[in-house]
Amino acid sequence: MHKRNIAAMIFALIGGILLIVTGYYGTSTGFWGWAIQIAISLSPNPLVTDILIIVLSILAFLSFMGGWTVLLGCLLLPLGRHRTAVHIIGIGAGMSLLGLIYNLIQMYLLGSLDLATFMSKYQVFAWVAVIFTMVARELIRYGKGTPKEEPPQEPQEDDLPEEIPEESLEVPDASVVTDDEGDADVQGGPNS
Repeated sequence: MHKRNIAAMIFALIGGILLIVTGYYGTSTGFWGWAIQIAISLSPNPLVTDILIIVLSILAFLSFMGGWTVLLGCLLLPLGRHRTAVHIIGIGAGMSLLGLIYNLIQMYLLGSLDLATFMSKYQVFAWVAVIFTMVARELIRYGKGTPKEEPPQEPQEDDLPEEIPEESLEVPDASVVTDDEGDADVQGGPNS
């Protein structure tokens, strides 16, 4: 496994555990219920409606799980499922971030947002956790394109160049001509 992915796993583990400990998770179930109702009302086909309900229910479950979702994405890394891990960690981290922002707005509207409340240990740990999970996601996302180191191969006899005859290595003579300003100009060389 690449060093960048190991660092991403460590960041995701720390971030996921902090999210679980602080108890922050994604948006409320009311949002997902509203999204499902919109999908039902806009879908013309019952089959499409059923598929949308299933997809939205899975997303609701993943966002509600918060830190557990991040840990699930972290476990996908050793399996080589980088793209899936990026999306799963992104859902867990992104929805937790939305939950934190929603919490800040709610505290502001209730008039209870002050420095002491904002700096409470759970609030600070939750923000650190979201930052760690976002860093992990970016490390995975930009680390997947790094080339794998391959051991140097011994040259095969077929790969060696043939000997070049000495006659073809000779370079014709070149003469140097200077102009009125003293600049040198080569004439008669192989590139002229």
